[in-house]
Amino acid sequence: SKSSLFHFIDLLVKNSFIDITETQDTSILYRKIQNTFVDGLGNSLKNLKQSNAQRAIKPTEDEILKKIILSIPK
Repeated sequence: SKSSLFHFIDLLVKNSFIDITETQDTSILYRKIQNTFVDGLGNSLKNLKQSNAQRAIKPTEDEILKKIILSIPK
């Protein structure tokens, strides 16, 4: 889900895999997300601003995302 994607990006920032300046300008962030991620049909993700604003504080995939972060070599 898009809310999990935003949570994953937050975890990447928190763990210093992405510089926080990369996420501060949301219009640039949304463009980067659209250029990198697609939906199940291969289309660009839409309504990122609304998804970011409405995302859950701790998505159901939180533990899985944390395990992924921990498995990334530093």
